[in-house]
Amino acid sequence: MSKTRFLKRGNFVVMHSCTEAESADNYGRVWRCKSDQWSEGESGHEKCFVQLEDWNGPFLRDHLQEVKLTESCVETTEELLELRRKLQESQNDRFEYEESAAEHQAEASRLARVLDWYADHVNWSQGEYYEGEFLTCAQADRGTRARAAITEKE
Repeated sequence: MSKTRFLKRGNFVVMHSCTEAESADNYGRVWRCKSDQWSEGESGHEKCFVQLEDWNGPFLRDHLQEVKLTESCVETTEELLELRRKLQESQNDRFEYEESAAEHQAEASRLARVLDWYADHVNWSQGEYYEGEFLTCAQADRGTRARAAITEKE
């Protein structure tokens, strides 16, 4: 490890010689270090790690190569990293929106089933006699299904 430079927060690196580096999303991608490099393990068997922005968990230093960027490249890379963060936030927001939309659709379907029962002409024509008076299923219901549907979600 003595031949490689100590990585610090803010350094730019690329992945190499590992499975992660070969994926389409990571190949040639420039990453920014989110932490300074640190070591773990017993003396003589230490492994060095660093946290990368937008990467979950520590990454082994042996598979990172520091890259030097010109001032304009640093600015462009920082803009790109910011755009990636905004894209991730947007995707998270979209997921939450779709999840909420699915919940609302399920609720609308549940309520529509209750309305369908009231709209079904059979429930207004079939029924039974009660104390000498014919009551349709809908009349006998007296809105019980509707009230139950409304209070079920509250």
